[in-house]
Amino acid sequence: MRTDPRVALLFGLAATGSALSGPAPALAVLVLSLGLAAARRIDWRRFVPLTSSIALFAFLIPFAPGPAAVAIAKGLGVSVAVLVAVSMARWDRLLAALQAAGLGRTATAFFAIVFSHLETTGRDASRAVDGLILRGGFRGVRGLLDSTSLLLARMLRRSLERADRTADALEIRGFRGRLPALGPFRLAPGDVAVTAAAVMSVAVAAAARMTWNR
Repeated sequence: MRTDPRVALLFGLAATGSALSGPAPALAVLVLSLGLAAARRIDWRRFVPLTSSIALFAFLIPFAPGPAAVAIAKGLGVSVAVLVAVSMARWDRLLAALQAAGLGRTATAFFAIVFSHLETTGRDASRAVDGLILRGGFRGVRGLLDSTSLLLARMLRRSLERADRTADALEIRGFRGRLPALGPFRLAPGDVAVTAAAVMSVAVAAAARMTWNR
């Protein structure tokens, strides 16, 4: 069952802001996001492309362990929260919610590319992981490292190609930055948990800020 796009947007914005406020709130956001992903049965393979961001900052750990750990925590918190928000609601409806909040034409086109990319990248990751598993690509440590690097390289190449195709499609079809308006708001039972997670993420960030200022 899909989450109301306005509720998904609320969680995405609240969780992103909380995760950026510090490492402790970022870890709390990560736990809340993964909990929602499990409750909504979001395919775990959608999160595989996020390992590329971890690998990028992992190279910095020997040189600056503290800042690198904080960057990894914040990056994971934001990335997982956004991915969960986009996965819970249709990306075009999520974009319509942003548009209703006053998002401009250029920003609407930009987020159309980003959201559609996240949606299709998740599906591509699922198919790629299944293919590697069937071919025994994850057997042993060496196989795991080789298959992971191959998977990430494939995802990066396809993501760049997809961004260009989406931008060309928007231009060819004369996209003017307007989407159909959302229907009336109805809070479903499943949306209550998402709203509670958004409130909890903000509460954790506020508590961490108050503790830090003491």
